[in-house]
Amino acid sequence: MLKLNVEKIESLMREKGLGQRGLAKKAGWSLGHINRVLAGTRRGECRSINLAKLDGLCRVLDCQVEEILVQIK
Repeated sequence: MLKLNVEKIESLMREKGLGQRGLAKKAGWSLGHINRVLAGTRRGECRSINLAKLDGLCRVLDCQVEEILVQIK
């Protein structure tokens, strides 16, 4: 199973000077959706995310998908 690496995402957000609101706007997400996904992942609840949303995150954060995903066993 794969999950988002929230710590890496937040690190990249800091590097880009983005908060959740800025990330959501630039990635084409609603603020509520990005908050639910990141908070849910922090709590250990694996949330589904479609490839277009994942691509939007990577585009805004200027990263590769493997940088923000981790495999859990």
